[in-house]
Order: sequence, then structure tokens, then C-alpha cells
Amino acid sequence: MRVERDIPYAAPSGDMPGARLCFDLYLPETTPKRVVLFAHGGGFFKGDRVAGLRPALRDRLVAEGFALASISYRLGTPLTAFAADEQRQIRANMKRAKATGLPLSRRLCGAAFEAARRDMARAVTHLNALSQDIDAKEKIPAVVGVSAGGIAALSLASEPVSDRFPQPPASVVTLSAAIVRPWALGPATRPALMLHSVFDRVIPPQAAEMARDAATQEAAPVSVLTCARKGHNQTIDALLEDRDETGATYFSRALQYLE
Repeated sequence: MRVERDIPYAAPSGDMPGARLCFDLYLPETTPKRVVLFAHGGGFFKGDRVAGLRPALRDRLVAEGFALASISYRLGTPLTAFAADEQRQIRANMKRAKATGLPLSRRLCGAAFEAARRDMARAVTHLNALSQDIDAKEKIPAVVGVSAGGIAALSLASEPVSDRFPQPPASVVTLSAAIVRPWALGPATRPALMLHSVFDRVIPPQAAEMARDAATQEAAPVSVLTCARKGHNQTIDALLEDRDETGATYFSRALQYLE
């Protein structure tokens, strides 16, 4: 494995003041299948790209032939960081998310969430160009997100293409995450796989059930798997070690989305 650290992907700008965001890149010895963006958890208020990336998960993905880019994104971004019209839209989306009955903290769909998903969109665009440079076999990056990182990733999977969101990820795999914008789901949503624990007390299992129901109703290509690992962060262990009811490993199921 080759490692390149502190690679910048976004510089300060009008809608992203005071931040220079970087990623660490882990490369296989052969031509990568694809670049996979990794987004850590921490509720959009804590966490980092080094400590948030489990070495076992990193090594497994690189061994499978992926280039893994573990990104930093803005944390704890306040509502005042956004323009007045954007503040109104963020408040409206928070109210709309609450009306769905999602059993989540408001901060998981507020200003800090919005900043993180915009940063992730920048990273996806940057890594799309990087895929050309390293001659990855598949050019559009996929995303693996844990907890808050997965929440941001799932929102990008259903975000329409626009000037701010020019390149959706090829696919998304999330661990212990939730869909906080179910109204955006539809047939054009990028393929996504969610793995959730039935014993998760941080993001309750009802969130996964609601994601499954919303995806079914809107014909969105989102699949939800559950495991019996105890604890919010133990889905990583389930991904690497456990099998579903058919006998297939969760990791093999995830590879179907990443490849």
C-alpha cells in the first residue's frame, strides 16, 4: 500500500470561508478499480479522517484493489455561515425532516450537515478528476460513509445535478446512517446500501426502517441490511466479519455497490 497524506481538495471560497480541506490517499500496488471516498462519523461536530478510519476497513478495501481517499470536512458549521436565503432553506428542510417523524437529533439535518455534504460534493468532483490521473478502471468515485458521513453521502446520492452538485457519486455504502431527506429519493437516486444495527441507540433502527419504506415508495435503488452487533460503531465489524441471512458476507454485498 502506498500512502499520500494531506492532499488539498478545497480552498476557502465565498460559501466556504476559512477552511482548507484535505484527504489522505491509500493506493493499491496495482491499477485501482475505483477511487472510494471515505467519510468519518461524529455527528458533524467532531471526528477526523485519520482516527475515524478503522485500519481493518482501510486495509480490506485497498486489498480489494480500491484507492481509498479519507476526507476531512467542515465540522460544527453554524447557520450564520450561510447566506440569508440559504438559512431559510436549511430551516425549512429541518422542519420538513422533523415532520417525517425521523427519530434523530436536529443537528443531523441542519447547518453542519449542509456544510458537510457540500464539502463531500467538492471531494467527489475532485476525486473524479483524480481517477483520470491515476488511471482508475472506473472513473466516478463511490462513497463509504460512517454515521454522519453516511448521512451526508446518502443525501448526495439523491441530489439532482446542479452547479453546486455537478457530480453524484457512482454509489454509496453506509454504516449506521440515515436518510434525512427522504423527499428527494426517486428512481434517479444513485445505488445505495445501508447497514444498520438493530441495537443502535444513537441512530435508532426505526431510521433504517423508514429509509427502506421511503425507498420502496419512491422506487429508489436503496437497500437496507441489518445486523445484531451491539453499539452504534459496531457495524464496521459486521461489515468485515458477519454474514446475512442468506450466508453472504456483508462485505461481499458492499462490493457489489463499490465495484
